[in-house]
Amino acid sequence: MERLEEWADEHNRYAALFERHCGDYRREHQKCMKHGKLDPLEMQKWYPVCGDSFELENACAGALLKAVDSRCRAPLDKAAGTLASQGQDDARLPKQLEAVGSCMLQMAADKALKVSVDMEEVRRRTQLAKQLVARG
Repeated sequence: MERLEEWADEHNRYAALFERHCGDYRREHQKCMKHGKLDPLEMQKWYPVCGDSFELENACAGALLKAVDSRCRAPLDKAAGTLASQGQDDARLPKQLEAVGSCMLQMAADKALKVSVDMEEVRRRTQLAKQLVARG
């Protein structure tokens, strides 16, 4: 149970980072879906209308993960290595997860942290996806 609580704590830190950097894109997409009363399972119907905000949200999430990987790579790699070789019962794992959490806290506290979304790539991806969706 304690390991689950540790995981939830780390997840909440990532969720807070995501909300701060990508939350506007998520809200924009949800608003578009709700406004059009669109079913998320019917991509052919919603993507032409809401695909831009969907792609922006996902591009932002990808950029945020790259930033986390770049800044927190050492503690992430250490914890992943321990988990892969020794399993979740290894006594070192809680401290290693704590180090990941500390790194995430530092990122969250960094007001200068910018997550850059490649808008040209988003436009290209959206245009290609809209063409695919239109083909059915």
